[in-house]
Amino acid sequence: MSSEHHLIGMNSDGSLLHYGISSRPFSKPTFSIWELKKLFPGLITFFELWRQRSKPFDQPCLSNEAQHVLSTLASLDQGKQCSRKDLLKASYFLLGLAPGVSFRRFQHHFQHFSALLTPQYRALVPKVDITLMARDELIFHQLNPEVYLWIPETQKKPEQLLLCFPTKLNSFNMPRSIAHHILGTLGIAILYIGNRPNQDPSQGFLGTGIESSASLIKQVCSHFGFTKLYALGTSLGGYTASLYAPILGFERVLNFSGIVKLGDNPSIATIIEDYPINNIRSILSRSDPTDLKIEAAYRACNFKSEVSWIDSQTHGTFTASFIEGSLNEHLSWLLSD
Repeated sequence: MSSEHHLIGMNSDGSLLHYGISSRPFSKPTFSIWELKKLFPGLITFFELWRQRSKPFDQPCLSNEAQHVLSTLASLDQGKQCSRKDLLKASYFLLGLAPGVSFRRFQHHFQHFSALLTPQYRALVPKVDITLMARDELIFHQLNPEVYLWIPETQKKPEQLLLCFPTKLNSFNMPRSIAHHILGTLGIAILYIGNRPNQDPSQGFLGTGIESSASLIKQVCSHFGFTKLYALGTSLGGYTASLYAPILGFERVLNFSGIVKLGDNPSIATIIEDYPINNIRSILSRSDPTDLKIEAAYRACNFKSEVSWIDSQTHGTFTASFIEGSLNEHLSWLLSD
């Protein structure tokens, strides 16, 4: 049995959209892979780069973007100089899509790209260990459904499910596809929540309400047998994870610089009144202005979760925890019985 990929979206009328690679589908597929490629051209770019996991195909790429990336990497393989413009364009796709074998080539030639990236990315990229099998990568990342459930071929604990709540832009301070190369090594199923542009995640999927969205997640858990749920959220996702915590009964929550309040919604302290505060660990930067304001707001609203500090001056505490070497300890705490 191979790893499973389930994409579950929602229409404005509440009906579901589904596509899956699995012997136990959640529901009848709404699309074929060919329809998805037509609807999401970025999927073709990923597949063109992802297929390089074995020997490269002789025929040219169908995607101009993939052709550019591969041509740039081939030039670097041959010791040729590439323009800043070409390197920037290639790095944009390599960072955003993170197809394993192409990403390893990116790491191999990183000295040519590093000066073009932010300090945090310069520290991040060399540290990412690309060990997942090709079929375990986040193949459909670009589609950004409301729910992307990934189940590894071999689950260490089949009852466990990690729910990941992203920033407003659907990242984890690093692209979701890179974060998956890190989180995927845990050996448990992961459910990535997707945000739609200009929509308030606190109102549930497509504004259908938190209870309705939580009900969909419960259906998924029931279908696949997940009984122990854990959550991880970054920035806006930290607030959203806390919002779902009492409804879904998360075992524990990792809150990476979660915001205190969203619009007219209740504060983070109010929404977890019926949830054990000891089951939440917050990670903040001890020197970043945004995080220091968040910590002050936590105190002001009486949100008394355990706080773990990072040294880097950044609001991107998930990425910083990985770079500084503390992320594994946080994840061990999260998943401990």
